[in-house]
Amino acid sequence: MLEHHDELLKGASRLRRHLIKNYGYASYEDDDASLDAIEERVEWYKRDARLLKPKVVARPICSITTRLVNDLEKLDSKSFFRTEENWERFTALGNVVAGWMVATEGSNKAKTHRKYFRGLSTKLAKLDEQYPGRLPPALLSYTKRLS
Repeated sequence: MLEHHDELLKGASRLRRHLIKNYGYASYEDDDASLDAIEERVEWYKRDARLLKPKVVARPICSITTRLVNDLEKLDSKSFFRTEENWERFTALGNVVAGWMVATEGSNKAKTHRKYFRGLSTKLAKLDEQYPGRLPPALLSYTKRLS
């Protein structure tokens, strides 16, 4: 029985490493999706200007938007209450990503991520209904334009 448990843990660990390596995001346990962690990630991207060039900025956009969506889903699943200050932080992060989206418009990289943006647009529209007026209009608009 213990051997089976160890095998499951090893498999889960391998899966997590695969997701991080291939999709640019980790699991959202242990508050990985907290606003603090998302802000740190945004600042990390901002420090390396190479990551925000039109040819490669789609990856940071996908990384941060995935975290923002998961943050809202986690908020809903645990029935947490978000303070106004934290909604403002969320909005600021969404606006940063919307600014990055402007840089990708019309690029080939944006076209290769069209399926991702289509799914993201659908998720954001549902979350906008759930949290009216809380999602940045620019984020909703540019996500829809890129899809």
